[in-house]
Amino acid sequence: MNGRSRGNEQRVIELLDQACDGRLPSAGADELHELLALDPQHFQTCVQYLDMHAALVHFAVEPLTNDELVATIRGRHDHERRRDLRWMATVAALCVAGVLLAGYGLFRMNEGMLTGAPAVAGRQAPEHPPAPPLAKIREISAQAGWQGPARPAGQALFRNDRIALSQGRVVVEFPSGVQVRFQGPGVLALESNMSVRLFGGRALANVPRGAAGFTIRAGDCVVVDYGTEFLIDASVDQTAAVLVRRGQVGVGFDSQAGGDRSLVAAGSAVKLEAGSRSVFSTVYDQEAFRQFDLDMAGITGLAGKVRLVQEPRPTFPLDYVTPAREGFLLQEVARHDLAKDLQVANPLGKFDVPRGTTVDSFLFHFSPKDRPTSRIQGSITFAQPILSVITDGETLGETDGLLGVAPGRENELSRGLENGNGSDTLQLSEDRRTLTFAILTAEGFTDQFRILVQSRAE
Repeated sequence: MNGRSRGNEQRVIELLDQACDGRLPSAGADELHELLALDPQHFQTCVQYLDMHAALVHFAVEPLTNDELVATIRGRHDHERRRDLRWMATVAALCVAGVLLAGYGLFRMNEGMLTGAPAVAGRQAPEHPPAPPLAKIREISAQAGWQGPARPAGQALFRNDRIALSQGRVVVEFPSGVQVRFQGPGVLALESNMSVRLFGGRALANVPRGAAGFTIRAGDCVVVDYGTEFLIDASVDQTAAVLVRRGQVGVGFDSQAGGDRSLVAAGSAVKLEAGSRSVFSTVYDQEAFRQFDLDMAGITGLAGKVRLVQEPRPTFPLDYVTPAREGFLLQEVARHDLAKDLQVANPLGKFDVPRGTTVDSFLFHFSPKDRPTSRIQGSITFAQPILSVITDGETLGETDGLLGVAPGRENELSRGLENGNGSDTLQLSEDRRTLTFAILTAEGFTDQFRILVQSRAE
């Protein structure tokens, strides 16, 4: 199959996806008809897709285990009690596909009958207004691999839409402010504006208080948010691990009488086993959040002795004592528009950032107090280009105000790096995305530098 045929086949799947969700416009129906008539292989794709959709509808009506769902999708489901239903679904799929070709003209003539609106001579019957979207795709990681049709950033998502990833991460944002960061391999399905379902994979949910009650299901396992941030790791064996970083959640099972939920507080973790209807306490591992945190900050890699700190700048004491062998990287502001031009010169070169540029700002902080001298090395890689690196104390103080961050309490003269004497060195990669550092700091001193990065597009 050539590239054009593959593109047409993917377009057929996208149009069928809309049709099965009841949101295919007339123009889309025209396009689907033309594509099916263009290549007989597209007709076969249509039949296979509708057969799979019928199987998934049956799954939604009659709960199965995740293993059974996988078997159904792969066409290897051998449960006797579903054999007749699958046969009927296949026949129905063939009939629908045939109607798309043979009866398409009749369908267009009787569109008013299908929509329930009276046909008026000389005027096209009105369509039902499309259902409003439930959410949108805010971001897609560079490493994302799709198991089905690829979806672009910014695309609206509707009820029953599915995001299927073989790897990487996608951020889904709801109008309520809820953000769900989904990591493959697995499938994320939208059930409503307050509920999603996982078929494998991991999801980090950040839920504002106004959206308390947001729910994530994985098989029979249920997690109800009460205005917090939590991570759920769903397995195909009907188990799920839940870690709560802030606030609290309620956990339980869909089939529980009365919908009773066990509360899990911040800093706690549990494992749910749907088969035994059991909830077990387990070890809370902060590292489970690490990759999600890096993604949220737009960082694709940290190496060496540096740790990303999730702490708002106004409440972070910049004379904070760091571990002797570790530097802190603090995200100060995101999507900040510079109010004036910024010009910086240092051993890395000259940096000119025009007024109005939208930047993310990161502050590297190293202040060991438990030994005379400490030296650390490492590198930081960003998804977007580095626009400027600020290494002297005076300019660090000036850009505190430019970025709208609280000034630090450290001595401004000892705040920056010792440029030019070899004790502190920085290197910027050719693509301007990776900054490599080697820092030597004596007890009682603070070494800092600021990195301005081009903000990611909304």
